[in-house]
Parts: sequence; structure tokens; C-alpha cells
Amino acid sequence: MRTKNLLLSAAALVAGALSVQAQSNVYSVNVVGYVNQPFVAGYQLITDQLAYDGSLTNNTLDNIFGTNSVPNGVVVYKWNGSGYSSTTFNSALHRWIPSGSVTINPGEAAFVKYPSSATNTFVGTVIQGTNSYSYPAGFSTIAFKAPVAGTIKTNLNFSPQNGDVVYTFNTGSQTYSSATWNSALNRFIPSEPNLSVGQGVFLKAAGASSWSQVLNVQ
Repeated sequence: MRTKNLLLSAAALVAGALSVQAQSNVYSVNVVGYVNQPFVAGYQLITDQLAYDGSLTNNTLDNIFGTNSVPNGVVVYKWNGSGYSSTTFNSALHRWIPSGSVTINPGEAAFVKYPSSATNTFVGTVIQGTNSYSYPAGFSTIAFKAPVAGTIKTNLNFSPQNGDVVYTFNTGSQTYSSATWNSALNRFIPSEPNLSVGQGVFLKAAGASSWSQVLNVQ
């Protein structure tokens, strides 16, 4: 397991810092902000990298899409380890079917299918400190909890094993691109995936593993 300090820049996230000073000169700082997530007509593999209520567990569809105008027929597909579970928004009923309790928490990823292009605004708190990750052998979706962009290993500190395959989804062509980690060459073949804020990936792992990031907002 490796750790790496990440500097969250204003270009990656528009955020406001709220601080409270006590008489003992102890400061409490929460960094909150928003991400304008564009959606294309079709499929997109996304994540919400802001904690809706400050926790890492309550980014339900009802919460993260609740302040936006969600088009009828938007479908969220979440990987369950062997296939997808789907949830569809019904604008006539003003709710998700079967339930809006499905989560896209920081660190989770899901496919979202929009009938036409639109933008959704995700709001919440940046989770600071050490962000830990783990993944099983075989297929899984992964996403980074830190709302930063960059190459998956060099910038975002993913720790691959030999033979790990990272699949990124191209929203323009609606197809996958793959990159395989070669330990002997110490690089991804053909090239290292570069992720944008809010982008998730599919991983085919040679074995279970874990890694961590240390996120410092300055």
C-alpha cells in the first residue's frame, strides 16, 4: 500500500472553506463545493466525489439528483459483482423506480444513461485525510474519492498489479478503451489512463489489493 499527498486545485473543484475559531485557537475546517457533471445522450461511467452530508455513505440518488431537473427515463446501472442492478427515474411519479436509495458514494462508480445531453450539479463535502481503497480479484468498478483529475497511477496513486486491466468508457464513441499494467516494463500498455473529475473506471484485477491517498486541500 502506498500513500501520496494530493493538492486539490481550484481548477479541479470550486470550493468554499468554512472555519470556526475557538478561544483555544483550535480550528475546524470543512471544505464544501460543487461539481457540474455533464452528461451525454447515452451511457457514461461516473462517480460523485463529494460527500452529500459529510459522510461517505449517504449519496443516494434521491439526494445527489434531488436538486436537479432529472429527465424522464434516466437509468442508473450499478455493478453488483456479477452483473448490473438498474434504477430508472419516472418524472410522472417524481421518483426512482424501484428505489432512490441506491448510492453513488465517493469511491463508487455507476453507469448513467441519459436520453439527451444535460448537466447535473453534485454538491457536498470534500473528504480529507487518508482515503483508503480496496478491490477484489476480477471485475469491479472503482472511482477516486478525491475530486481531482489526472493519470490513474502517476497522479491519482492507483497501485496496479501485473496484468491488471483498466477499462475507461469513451462517451463519444460509447466504447471501452483498455490499458494493461506491465510490471516488467513498469508502465501501462498502450498508455496510462487519464481521468477527469467525476469519471469512474472498470477494473479487471489479477488479485485483490488496496491502496491509499492522502488528500490535503490548501
